[in-house]
Amino acid sequence: MIWTQDKCELILRLSAAGDSAGQIAKTIGATRNMVIGKLSRLRKGPAPAKPRAVPRKRTPVARTVPKPSLKGWQLLEWTDGCRFPVDDGPPMLFCNSQNKSGSSYCDEHHPIVFRPILESERRKRI
Repeated sequence: MIWTQDKCELILRLSAAGDSAGQIAKTIGATRNMVIGKLSRLRKGPAPAKPRAVPRKRTPVARTVPKPSLKGWQLLEWTDGCRFPVDDGPPMLFCNSQNKSGSSYCDEHHPIVFRPILESERRKRI
């Protein structure tokens, strides 16, 4: 159905007179839902622009990254110490300090490897 200016004025006039959407639909040869939708659009006008959400500022997590020490352990010299690589050049060197209990890393490197889950990441997982 094409909504002409005459039909738009007619449904506004009939609606103001108190006719139901079903009665108006029978009068102009349309469906009830078409009349309800058109009346809604005619009364509202153009939709207002939605305000954009303001992004929340993230607070950076303070992390101290240890500087690679010149003294490290090669893989063959490695005992059951920390497995954090302190140098990526050949030969690759590892920290090998005393491990944190139940971990493969020392107290200094454990928070670097296992960073806490941010609240925004936690919400994404749910």
